[in-house]
Amino acid sequence: ASPRSPLTMPPVAPFENTIAGIGVIEPKSELIAIGTELSGVVRHVHVDVGDKVLKNAPLFSLDQRAIDAEIATLEAVLESTKIQAEDSSAQFRTVNEITDKRAVSKDDYNRRKYAAQLTMSRITEVEGQLKQARTTKERLTVMSPIDGTVLDVNIRSGEFAMAGIISDPLIRLGDLSRFHVRVEFDEEDAPLLSKDSSAKAYQRGDTSKTYPLSFVRFEPYIVPKQNLAVAGQRVDTRVVQV
Repeated sequence: ASPRSPLTMPPVAPFENTIAGIGVIEPKSELIAIGTELSGVVRHVHVDVGDKVLKNAPLFSLDQRAIDAEIATLEAVLESTKIQAEDSSAQFRTVNEITDKRAVSKDDYNRRKYAAQLTMSRITEVEGQLKQARTTKERLTVMSPIDGTVLDVNIRSGEFAMAGIISDPLIRLGDLSRFHVRVEFDEEDAPLLSKDSSAKAYQRGDTSKTYPLSFVRFEPYIVPKQNLAVAGQRVDTRVVQV
């Protein structure tokens, strides 16, 4: 039997002296894994895969009925507290405007004075609680941190969204206005790397096209190799990413 020819010929280095690495394409912003600060049931997902979103655009919203009820209660408490403050202030003004202070006992004067101060302090306290509740309500709607494109949606209405780090992000998005190629070079080739060198990329499975690359940055931290070129390659190889 005659030897089989490969479906695609391996790439031929276009330079006299070369080093090669395996790269992956990623958004300019890198992949952003969206989570939630608070746990809860998802009531509405505002985006689909492929949607372009602006910074601070809503991505998904959690159930807000409990916080809406708390806000309504605090608003009512604030209104009644303001009425009490007006009453206390009016009673204090009555005794404070009396010319002859002997007409009012010192205990009565102080009681009305401190009652007016207490109700004013109570207004500040309820306003703080109301501000906190409204902040919690805002946190129940997850916003986009950048202008970008939705790349993956792993949450649906009615599902429970867990706060914290999870293995499968609820939403992935990135800035696709420009793509970067993250290339891994074995650490023994690191001394040969130069930001001033020319570079070209080949897509796997199609070596007929080349893509000229321009240098962006080195990642200074050496990491274990993730993209294995051939079966059986050592997984403890460390690489520098460019």
